[in-house]
Amino acid sequence: QSVGAMVAELRPSVRYGIRPFGIYRPGIPEGITGFDQYEGLYADPLRWMQEGWVDYLAPQLYWPTTQQAQAYGALIEWWSSVAEGGRHIFAGNFLSKIGSDDAWSVEEFRQQLLLSRQYAGAGSRGNIFFQVAPIQDNAYG
Repeated sequence: QSVGAMVAELRPSVRYGIRPFGIYRPGIPEGITGFDQYEGLYADPLRWMQEGWVDYLAPQLYWPTTQQAQAYGALIEWWSSVAEGGRHIFAGNFLSKIGSDDAWSVEEFRQQLLLSRQYAGAGSRGNIFFQVAPIQDNAYG
């Protein structure tokens, strides 16, 4: 809270945000399972967004779209729904996994971009890739 306030005071044009774990709480949205950042990390990015302490969230959606327990489509839809008051969601994508196995193809990343764009009207404003080396190296064209 105090960092967000300091950034806003010193540089009002700068947007401050964080990259929380991709699952807010197991069962949110329905059917999602996995690590509970609220219980495990004592982090409540939903509250930070609602209170206006951050300008954006970049949830780490580091699973392929085919992984049902951490369904990318359901997660980006839910995260986008919490963006309000001029705040945004930028999906975090695990680009460094590209080509590591069949689940991480170029087509997989295209699908993730399409899903993120599908929720642009609800608050999804783009993607942040971890990390940039595959783009710089023009891996896979």
